[in-house]
Amino acid sequence: MLSLRVKPIKMPGYYFDKENYYFSNQLTTEWVGLSAERQNLSGEVNVLSLEAVVRGALPSGDVIGLKTQSGEIKHRGGYDLTFSAPKSVSYLGLVCGHKEFIDLHLNAVKTVLKLIEKEAAEARKSGKEGMEYEKTGNLCFATILHDTSRELDPQLHVHALLMNFTERLDGKWRALASDISRNHGTMEWIMDNQIFLGLVYRSEIALGLKEMGLEIEHTGDAHGLFEIKHFDKTLLERMSKRRTQVEEHIKGMHSNSLKAYDRATLDSRKSKEVVSPEELRMRWKAESEALGVNPATYLATLKDKTKESHTPKEAMSNNQELDRSVLDAIAHLEEKKLTFTYQEVLQTSLYFSLGEQGFEALMSRIDQEIDAQNLIALNAENSSFTTSKLINKEQELIKKIVNFTHQKKGIERNMDKVCKLTDNESIQKAVTQALFNKDGVVRIKQQSATSRELLSTLIDYSQDSKIIRILCPSAFSANTINKDMAKSAPTLWQWILSIGKQDLCETVAGFNYRHGSEHKLPFFHSKKEREVLIVDEAQRLAPDEMNTLLSIADKRCAKVIFLEKSQSLSGFKSDIPDLLDKACIKSFEVDDRKVPATSINLIEAQTVEGRILKTAQMYCNLPVIQRQNTKVFTVSKLEAKEVNEAIRTQLKEQGEISSDEKTINTLTRIPLTLSEKKLAKSYQSNWILIHNTRTESKKFTVLGINEKDNQLIVRNSNGARSLLAAKNITDSMQIYEQTPLSVGIGDQLVATASLSFEGLKIGNQYEVTAFTRHGIKIRDGKRSIHLITSNESISH
Repeated sequence: MLSLRVKPIKMPGYYFDKENYYFSNQLTTEWVGLSAERQNLSGEVNVLSLEAVVRGALPSGDVIGLKTQSGEIKHRGGYDLTFSAPKSVSYLGLVCGHKEFIDLHLNAVKTVLKLIEKEAAEARKSGKEGMEYEKTGNLCFATILHDTSRELDPQLHVHALLMNFTERLDGKWRALASDISRNHGTMEWIMDNQIFLGLVYRSEIALGLKEMGLEIEHTGDAHGLFEIKHFDKTLLERMSKRRTQVEEHIKGMHSNSLKAYDRATLDSRKSKEVVSPEELRMRWKAESEALGVNPATYLATLKDKTKESHTPKEAMSNNQELDRSVLDAIAHLEEKKLTFTYQEVLQTSLYFSLGEQGFEALMSRIDQEIDAQNLIALNAENSSFTTSKLINKEQELIKKIVNFTHQKKGIERNMDKVCKLTDNESIQKAVTQALFNKDGVVRIKQQSATSRELLSTLIDYSQDSKIIRILCPSAFSANTINKDMAKSAPTLWQWILSIGKQDLCETVAGFNYRHGSEHKLPFFHSKKEREVLIVDEAQRLAPDEMNTLLSIADKRCAKVIFLEKSQSLSGFKSDIPDLLDKACIKSFEVDDRKVPATSINLIEAQTVEGRILKTAQMYCNLPVIQRQNTKVFTVSKLEAKEVNEAIRTQLKEQGEISSDEKTINTLTRIPLTLSEKKLAKSYQSNWILIHNTRTESKKFTVLGINEKDNQLIVRNSNGARSLLAAKNITDSMQIYEQTPLSVGIGDQLVATASLSFEGLKIGNQYEVTAFTRHGIKIRDGKRSIHLITSNESISH
């Protein structure tokens, strides 16, 4: 794992404190990088040399930073990049005494540092047009190996101290570049690519473990961490007291991001206990033997278990493995994008090949794809690519848009009508022009990412002339629109929709599935040129979804209006806006940003827990009707969960929810691409696989994963176990994660998927009315539904 300390290094002597290398009783240090070599910094790191460089005084006599009148140098010394080995690797290297695992860790770190040096080293210089950025290709790192955590667990971790200087092409030594816009800068690149760099490190570790006769097992962590397969889980927990400390601290921070992990690591630090290496060795041995593990023979035991777990399978050569990793990565990206970066190909290849191929081998194989023009460069820097398949897909999409059937007539302009619907002149103009225009496909660019004024005006203005269908890329967005429109239904037509006669909005995927073959039915011609399809958040569409949608819409002679939210494009890469530009689609601009008129009341709380409690109390004190129109926003999903629990506790105290609870399993869909679905390591235990056809429905629960043979151990709905080859899983198989949810009588639930047999409908709200022996009873208006609690697809 890679963690970052963005604060400048102020006390380099700390890294040489004896408490940081208790066990080995010897500090392992090394100068790394071309800058270090050019400054004659080589071999072991001397504390005095490090302190001088951190101050900005280089061995060459150059000074980096500003010198004050008193002679003091003002300089940001550098940055701490910390690489921590998997706990099982640390155990085998330190407790079991196998030095090859320590060397594996050090070499993996050096591989990442070389990559950083190649990609991130930059300095600024004055150019003809102002300040410019120059790639220098040289950096200086002081690497220092520590061997224990602050709880004195075995923990191999390297502090790679990045010194703040580099040599420009003109031979001048300068500080590393930084850029507030984040388009340039050394540390900016490192921070933006933290997950990628961590994956490079783990890939090197995994490959080394494979060469030693071991396998890896993913821990289920969101960032792809792993441990050695067959390693005793209880022993891992016993030797991970420091990690447990950090995770407990993260819970109090109400976030689970990498940045939060880095922050928690620093905030939860405490002084180390002082013990001798021999005492520490005896402590680790005693903890191991108490769990039945003998450190002297444990490596041999792990290798034997790895051999025993192997099942015969078709052998694949190294080149075949390499081909598969890169080609699977490209196929995965082709499902999601029209263009992608070199780094995206490399990062995805690393994921698909983890433990099978080295980092440099993958780069070489990707370069072969570039040389063979299978990956087609879109710029001179070879940073952005496409493929022949994607070019054809893009051309097909452009052709469909250009040749899309024109409307025989548009909706006549009626300024009196549109002025009654909105006071926003840009919306009035865009709505009347877009609907009067006879082009079959048009785009409206709106500035606001949240306003529904444009959407509601389009609906109300055109609903007398056309059948309106609102489509969204995601179920969440569709549900949000349905709720928002139901709460503020200004017309009779919208009111009828809001009481459940018909869903106003659905997903693009759902529309494509339901209407894909409708043109084959009798009397289909009667539906032609009667519809307006309004696609909200069009910038989030996948190219394949758009392709299918346009084919269906053209057969129906429907008018398609893409709503593109410009504000949502900030920090989000989408191919769709460029595609629509290339198709020269008729576009209209709307400024629907609302002038802030909100009254803000600040309520002070001394602790996070106190703030959450006050939030829950304020919400629960509102009348029931007002609660339905009130949204509570939090800084993270984790805090949202805690606020919801606090609200439920308040409602229990008020008697609105029963104190008795029942636990049900909710299903959350996991959006895997076809390439990911065909890879066993993409799955986790207890995930649900559902395959629906027109004649039957099959459901499997994942019991285990065999990464080596690319198989899943599954149980069907009848309880029978079997092996499922991941390579045989098709795109129609839907993947879900089970999440336990405690509910009480009176709780409000929202269906996140439709289950026709049970009568659940996506987006509908249900109240828990009773508990039964096998499940719960829920009510939607007058209709009562009995749910067997092992099959729900609802969320709180």
